[in-house]
Amino acid sequence: MLAPSDEVARQQIRTTTGIEFANRHRDQLPNDFFRDLFRTASDAKPLQTVREESYAPFKGGFIAGAILHHAVGATTEGLKGNSVSYAVSELSRRFGHGYSRATIHNLWREFKTVSHYWAAYVSAGIFKNSGAPYFPCTVDSLAHFLATADAFRELGQSTRAWKSPETRILPCECVRLDCGFALPTLAGRPPIFFFSKSD
Repeated sequence: MLAPSDEVARQQIRTTTGIEFANRHRDQLPNDFFRDLFRTASDAKPLQTVREESYAPFKGGFIAGAILHHAVGATTEGLKGNSVSYAVSELSRRFGHGYSRATIHNLWREFKTVSHYWAAYVSAGIFKNSGAPYFPCTVDSLAHFLATADAFRELGQSTRAWKSPETRILPCECVRLDCGFALPTLAGRPPIFFFSKSD
């Protein structure tokens, strides 16, 4: 989610967060697990460094998730003139300094293939009134988070934004789980927000 186009950074994040996860859940893990982990841990970036380096990509991903929410929501509501470009303009207006239309458009391009995960994260914070949720979710809610993200992916890949030159909001090349991974069935379409002209 944080480094969709940088495999090296993605591996560093996975290593550091995997070590942190193992540390937090060490009582549930077998002892021989840690023998193998020790070698990896000695070369890992410190968690604080990963957090600091992730701040800008976090904002970019969050913006991409908000754009996907808006594009899908406005299109399914049949709102003309509300599209990806409208969301880009609206986010540029709301974020202000340092977030021009071009900057936000570039963030959308960079994070588009993982924007469905960010849309699920945005939903967890907005619709559950929980403030800033755990990133990307708690261990207990992982299956629901992944099912929500997959629902956003399917919506994005089956919806064409109003007057868009693209055939669909999301490309076929979105990051997704292996088909063998069974996800729970959601009770319905995940809640979706969109910017209105009166906001």
